[in-house]
Amino acid sequence: MFETFIAKAPLRLPLGGGGTDIDSFYTKEPGFWISGTIDKYIYVVVRLRFERNLRIAYSALEYVDHPSELEHPVIREALLDHHLTEHVEIATFADLPSRLGLGSSGCFTVALLHALAWYTEKYRLLRETLAENAYRIEHDKLNRPIGKQDQYSAAFGSLRGYHVQQNGNVIVDKPFETGTAEDLQDWLLLFYVNRRNQSINEVLSKNTYEDMQEILRIGWESYRCIKDRDFLSLGLFMSQHWEIKRKVPCNEQFDSLIQLGRKLGAEGGKLIGAGGGGCLLFVCEPVKKESVIKGLTERGLTHIPFKFVHKGSEVKVI
Repeated sequence: MFETFIAKAPLRLPLGGGGTDIDSFYTKEPGFWISGTIDKYIYVVVRLRFERNLRIAYSALEYVDHPSELEHPVIREALLDHHLTEHVEIATFADLPSRLGLGSSGCFTVALLHALAWYTEKYRLLRETLAENAYRIEHDKLNRPIGKQDQYSAAFGSLRGYHVQQNGNVIVDKPFETGTAEDLQDWLLLFYVNRRNQSINEVLSKNTYEDMQEILRIGWESYRCIKDRDFLSLGLFMSQHWEIKRKVPCNEQFDSLIQLGRKLGAEGGKLIGAGGGGCLLFVCEPVKKESVIKGLTERGLTHIPFKFVHKGSEVKVI
């Protein structure tokens, strides 16, 4: 039977503590972050292929006789990990382009591994295992200087906090109640700056340990604000986070857009993700959102409507 396995994993919004999930920080002191998954997905399709060779379709198309020949590094390592060397077809799709600061790389790896788990009949893969396996491929095998936020967010889903201990173990909080997530959603605006972000290496190398400690403090304060539904204060803490991120030279160019957003009515905002491009996230009273959207779209930004979703990666079989 030629079953087709379709995995979809949600992208995420970082809402506090981002960067403290990286081992250069959490091995010194425990990290903490908040993220919420949104209704924008990465999809991975895996199915048995009649021909013996492998067919891999993403932004490029590859036909190879063995996964070691693949140019796509994550798919190559994932297939080798699963000892899948022939008769496999993989295709990928996404609701939004990569490098927007929404965790697409980790999200893709989670979706791929989830689809392969079902393809190889490992249906009961724990979400923690799924996240850690995705992290291991990117961090350990491909030597990418990444944290654990993207993988855990995509695997678990929902709006919640995550604690990473000094040994790398991650404790996942229960999600915020649906009403809190919906209220927060009404106060958030997301814009694409029409420039995708730069390599994470360049950005992370500029952050001092003291900066990361301050980001951790802001993350805890942001968590309290969300819990108390004090979104006005959340906007102020988001702006404090931006004051740290804007010190990186590649981020300075976006400060005028964030200041414009605040003049138009937003309580606070920041560039999300690694930096150098991607998306701006604002906290804004619902009655002022229309003014902010109009003003920033007139400056060439693209508004991205979204809703929080409560499920992590899922697999459908057809």
